[in-house]
Amino acid sequence: MTVSRGQVTIVRQGEFSNVLVFSAGRRFEGSYRTPYGEIPTALYAREVSCRLAPEGGAIHLKYQLHMQGSYASTNELHLEFQSDIAEEETEGAQEAGKAGAKKQEPGETIPAETEEEPNENADQ
Repeated sequence: MTVSRGQVTIVRQGEFSNVLVFSAGRRFEGSYRTPYGEIPTALYAREVSCRLAPEGGAIHLKYQLHMQGSYASTNELHLEFQSDIAEEETEGAQEAGKAGAKKQEPGETIPAETEEEPNENADQ
């Protein structure tokens, strides 16, 4: 799915595939491909609204679907989503800080790590 100014495009790939383009007040003609042949389709988007933000958003579509030249249905699709990118970045930073850390068993004492001073004679 891609979203651009006032337009939403949904691409379905695989054995059954099609492309749906939603733009308010516009008609989009395409086809629904199946292993048994293609079915001509058309959709007329009555409503298209998108609210996008870094933390998530919502998409609302209301459209009429025609198949093989005949009215098939009126549909509404409402999607709400959240982005977990910020959460993943926070978790990644926490995990990076734990890298190489030994898990402490109950009752076990893990000595504090000390920085080793560089050994000037190491190359000799």
